[in-house]
Amino acid sequence: MYIEKIHLKQFRNLKKIELHFINGLNIIYGENGVGKTSILEAIYFLCFTRSFKSKRDNDLVKRGNSYFQIASQWKDNYDRTLVIKGNFLKSKGKKFFYDGTEIKKNSEMIGKTPIVFQSPENYIITSGGSKFKRIYFDKLLSQISKEYLIDLLDHVKISKQRNAYLKILAKKKQFYSDNQIDVYNEQILPLMWRIYSKRNSFIKEFNIKFKLLFKEIVSESLEVKIEYNPSISGENFDQFSENYKTKIDDNISKEIALHRSLYGINYDRINFYRDGKPLENFASQGEHKLWMNIMKLSEGKIIAERKNKEPIYLFDDVFAELDVSNSKKIIEKISNKQ
Repeated sequence: MYIEKIHLKQFRNLKKIELHFINGLNIIYGENGVGKTSILEAIYFLCFTRSFKSKRDNDLVKRGNSYFQIASQWKDNYDRTLVIKGNFLKSKGKKFFYDGTEIKKNSEMIGKTPIVFQSPENYIITSGGSKFKRIYFDKLLSQISKEYLIDLLDHVKISKQRNAYLKILAKKKQFYSDNQIDVYNEQILPLMWRIYSKRNSFIKEFNIKFKLLFKEIVSESLEVKIEYNPSISGENFDQFSENYKTKIDDNISKEIALHRSLYGINYDRINFYRDGKPLENFASQGEHKLWMNIMKLSEGKIIAERKNKEPIYLFDDVFAELDVSNSKKIIEKISNKQ
């Protein structure tokens, strides 16, 4: 699958532009500030229904305007043409159209045109805490598993409801559980179990592919590892539920006082190690970037296997901080589809 052309109107600093691409390596070049990253951002917006740079869709509208439009044309694995559009109007919000059909829920767009995206903003994943690593793997899993995405969205909704109720209990100075808390726990447990199980198995699979690519590109002597440390674990659902309920029962008064849950998938930790040392503490800026690029290659490999179609690779400023040798290896991996 690849993108043939994209047409942008009133997007970021671009008033109107149309670009055509080939099925292969495309390089967008130009002076700083002319809109190179904005083009990648527009493609990302179509695939994830949001920007990778801003939380507000209004920020994507060219100054002085009330809307933006994105229209793109793709070729799928069977050489069929797909037209994908995304429109945003400040007074009405955003709408997406896939192959002539309006998308009812924005989440339905995720995974339809899988991409592997890399930008300077991504380096917080390797240098920052577990929150950024969880977001990274959640986003990747959401592209290849619609069920995972649905569980994540449901978990967010129920967690907000549970936290709001904890706040009510705190105002009432009731620092112990009740039937409503039990209901929320029963609703959220199956979601957390499925999310934990998929994270656990997926990160193990990802770790294997990452290690192989790291040895091919960087070094066979360096030992690298991606480690998943869940807040709650268990060999089966019953054991997982028991472990969760034990921690909640022992700490419900703290949760009420703080108005939030203290255990569950939002507290899972993911760590990166190089020769047994945490990457964020002992790697140079160039090493962080190289690690992230190899993660993206691993990501593309898994998406291609799971979705049975090659993802689109969008790399923004990929060669800064990398030496010539490693840059060539990464280009070869992408060009040869690994």
